[in-house]
Amino acid sequence: MASLDVVNGAMVMGMLRRVASETGLTVMATLHHVDYARVYADRVLGLRAGRLVFDGPAGRLTDAALAAIFDGAPAAETEREAPGLAQPELVAG
Repeated sequence: MASLDVVNGAMVMGMLRRVASETGLTVMATLHHVDYARVYADRVLGLRAGRLVFDGPAGRLTDAALAAIFDGAPAAETEREAPGLAQPELVAG
């Protein structure tokens, strides 16, 4: 996605989401564009220095969660995600 312009990037992401939805397949993508993750992902995993620091729905990818991922700052949200619940897990590092 990094080498595509915004229009083509959105087109590819939309196509991947549509195909996944229609076929029931899981798509895993490494994205560095947070906006793509927020718009197209159902679930986001955030890694920092090889460690999982966020695991939750894209709607919970708040600025505090992004700070924990990119800056290493502690995130304001502390709820843990249980299987089937729509709450993020911010993993202590």
